[in-house]
Amino acid sequence: SGINAEYGQPRQLSILVSLKLLYVTLLYFTPLSMIKVIMNCLLPVVLIERSNTVYTHYKNKSTGQLSGATLALQWTQFSGRIFTSIMAGAETGFIMPLFINCFFTSIILGQYLWYKPNGKELKAE
Repeated sequence: SGINAEYGQPRQLSILVSLKLLYVTLLYFTPLSMIKVIMNCLLPVVLIERSNTVYTHYKNKSTGQLSGATLALQWTQFSGRIFTSIMAGAETGFIMPLFINCFFTSIILGQYLWYKPNGKELKAE
């Protein structure tokens, strides 16, 4: 019932791919001024979402099931994007969300290292 018989894929994946193609097509025709407005709207969203994550980890004194490798790769990705954006001459509006993501990912990576269990099992009393 949830399988697309023609491709043997879940229907949700087909819808996701279709929406992604529509997104890429519309992005090609979107004027640069509209992309700048969208990027400027992204900045508060990034600030709220990432600061909420940092606060939750601090409050719980744990990073949950986050993987250190995933965090390191995210940090590397944002650092690389910042570097290539600066080298390409991108404007501040494009670089700021990347910089803020990299900053908060650095904090989360630090929290991961700080709250990481040291491998010893706690004994129940």
